[in-house]
Amino acid sequence: VHVATGDDRLGVVRHRVHVDAGCEATLVETHLGHGGRALTSDVIEITVAEGATLHHVVVQDADADAAVVHTVAVKVEADATYRSTSVQLGGNLTRTELRVELAGEGARTDLSGLALGKGSEHVDHHVLIDHAVPNGTSTQSFRSILDGTARSVFTGKVIVREGAMGTDSDQSNRNLLLSDDAIANTRPQLEIYADDVKCAHGTTVGQLQVDQVDYLRSRGIPRALAERMLTQAFVRELVDDVACEPLREWLSTAVQDRLDTMARGVA
Repeated sequence: VHVATGDDRLGVVRHRVHVDAGCEATLVETHLGHGGRALTSDVIEITVAEGATLHHVVVQDADADAAVVHTVAVKVEADATYRSTSVQLGGNLTRTELRVELAGEGARTDLSGLALGKGSEHVDHHVLIDHAVPNGTSTQSFRSILDGTARSVFTGKVIVREGAMGTDSDQSNRNLLLSDDAIANTRPQLEIYADDVKCAHGTTVGQLQVDQVDYLRSRGIPRALAERMLTQAFVRELVDDVACEPLREWLSTAVQDRLDTMARGVA
């Protein structure tokens, strides 16, 4: 748990994590900013050795004036797996950078992220996955919900190096706007230098659809509840992917509490 307090204070933290061969671990990071214009910048370097698995959950929940910049650099060895869930719940500026190198054959990474922005908040996810060797697998699933004049930026880049045959990579970014003034910027990128690979990406930006809301209303569900149900469904899949049940339940409650403070809009 990282806690930053006070005005205009810069906190810098650096960690190294090594998951030994054949081991499995769950790492949970929570970043909190309270009591002023606190700025924290931290870096975590992770190595997942051969055949090991790391489940990594990062939650950023800061006051409206706070800023959190979080950088994660990961090296995944042969037949190892790195899974990450990043949730941004609040803060004037929150930025998560994920850099994952698939360094051994059969390495896998599954990255997911959720950004919730309201007011004038700015939320970023920047992802780089480097397929350096053959037969690596990567998935990205990032979503944002924005209200007011909030902005989000998603940059997802996949590099397939020369000789990295058998690469399988999929990238998805979906954005839900609850107001006409919210803005979602999305930049999916593929950089491929090998043949015999399977790579795809897709992105959407939109608002709650009138026909979906009207369908639920035709079944006797009030408008406000219908909009809430659709918004919950938009984020539920990402939260449900968290393997640890107590953590999943806590995260579900935290996300719902945040959503309850955000207005609902229909277009």
